[in-house]
Amino acid sequence: MGRRGLALAAALLLAGSGAGASAANDEPFVIDAFVSTTGPNSFNGKYTQEALQVFEGYANRTGGIRGRPIRFAFSDDQSNPQVAVQLLSLVKAKNPAVIIGSDAVAPCGAMAPLVSGGPVMFCTSPGLDAPRGSYAFAATSSVRALLGGCVRYLRLRGYTKLALITATDAMGEMSDRYAQDAFTLPENKALVMVAHERFNPSDINISAQIAHIKSAGPEAILAWATGPAFGNVLHGLSDAGVSVPVATSGGNGNPQQVKAYASYLPPELVLSGLPQDLSAEQLGNTPIRHAIDEFRSAFAAAGATPSPGTSPYVWDPAAIVLSAFRALGTGATAAQMHDYIENLHGFVGMNGTYDFRIGDQHGLTVASLVVTRWDPAAGRFVAVTGLGGNPLPAAR
Repeated sequence: MGRRGLALAAALLLAGSGAGASAANDEPFVIDAFVSTTGPNSFNGKYTQEALQVFEGYANRTGGIRGRPIRFAFSDDQSNPQVAVQLLSLVKAKNPAVIIGSDAVAPCGAMAPLVSGGPVMFCTSPGLDAPRGSYAFAATSSVRALLGGCVRYLRLRGYTKLALITATDAMGEMSDRYAQDAFTLPENKALVMVAHERFNPSDINISAQIAHIKSAGPEAILAWATGPAFGNVLHGLSDAGVSVPVATSGGNGNPQQVKAYASYLPPELVLSGLPQDLSAEQLGNTPIRHAIDEFRSAFAAAGATPSPGTSPYVWDPAAIVLSAFRALGTGATAAQMHDYIENLHGFVGMNGTYDFRIGDQHGLTVASLVVTRWDPAAGRFVAVTGLGGNPLPAAR
């Protein structure tokens, strides 16, 4: 073959390579996501899936990963740890660098020991307590910080006699432990836990626990359960004539869920919220405000409405994973993804400014916490503290 023939062959080879590269670049990069779209956590799972779908559109409009679009592949773990583990074994066979989810703490807890060498797992529930340096990460501030912030808020409001009721599921057990820890802090030495009750989330009748709480005469109640189990607590308190403020998990921050409890809501319902609950005036012209506006604009563009109690927990983990792939490329290994996130700092999300060097796999502290109150007239939660949980003047 002459020089001209060789040149033509080389040109054809290069043209073929270019076409192949272009095709590969146009093919979506798949990220596996575990969601609880059925089972006890389905009230949150459907919002988790929707938020990731909205994020997918947002990510692709803003360049994807170096020009390549992304796509989330969803697996329903049925809110069941055993199912989550089975699904994880199938996903791991594909050797992914990262997975997102689950949005329920029990499946996250079951999967976490199985990703010790990868893939990176970013749980979208704050309830996962992953060891420092592990391949497991979790959304927003820890349950310790979120619950401790609510306890601090009640103390600063002048309440000293508190009751605690928690579910016996994974989140309830963790919350039970952290609530008791909060009472041992020097700043909370004036607080007294006058009643401490637990119940199975599937229990229909918890009248005995409610009766014990009522007889103790608390000034406020910490009720750390989510979904139908939390509704059961509120119903029981109302039936027993217990009318005091109730503080609960941010996982109950879905307005439609709370509106369904309208006939038996306590006189004041507060929960551990996020910076999104602060007004534009309260946050000012800050990077966090801009991140929140970006989040809201993405939902508006998709014609969707974010769930305050779910969508914000999903957004930042997805954004952090995207930032890692944009920095490292789609060929990144699990080890590279892990090292990137472990050393990530100064990352501004809608829930705060992340620094994973602090030794907490959430990357945030109580400084990002906002306590909110349900406003029945407005049909939404409104902030009653600034960042860090200090009561706003009107809430004192």
